[in-house]
Amino acid sequence: VAPATAPFPPAPPLDVKDGHVWSPDIAAVARELQQLALDNGQVEVMRTAGNQVRVRVDAADAVDRRDALQPRFRHFVERAGEVLARSPAVRVRVEAGIRGNSPASSPAAAKGRNQALGWARGTEAILASRGIPADRLTSEVRSGGDADPAGSFDTGPRRYIELLAADPIAP
Repeated sequence: VAPATAPFPPAPPLDVKDGHVWSPDIAAVARELQQLALDNGQVEVMRTAGNQVRVRVDAADAVDRRDALQPRFRHFVERAGEVLARSPAVRVRVEAGIRGNSPASSPAAAKGRNQALGWARGTEAILASRGIPADRLTSEVRSGGDADPAGSFDTGPRRYIELLAADPIAP
């Protein structure tokens, strides 16, 4: 008589917040991005309350006076894109913006949106060139009073570029 096998232990409950799961894939992505951030020194990586990995950089460290992406930031985004491309379930949103007190409809906010649009498109193009397909990559631009980054309006740089990586429950 063969001994009875023990049943498998129940799977731990999924950690789901705001439609995103903290999966082994996203946890691995977070660890790799944190290591890249340590190597870069100008990039902040954190887990959001909504189970996303936020990579934040002050635009002063990411773009030059002509609003072109700085070589050091480009290199970071290239390496981050390679990490993110290896996790097919992970979706990536590029968010760029300029926080300010201007109403969202003001000329200053419009100028800020145009400026941030260039940063977002440049960052998105680098990520796409590293193998992240278009169906996993989106971007968003904010300026003026609507430029509350994915975290708290009171924290973080006034001009910023963020990458938000998430493993959604349903794509």
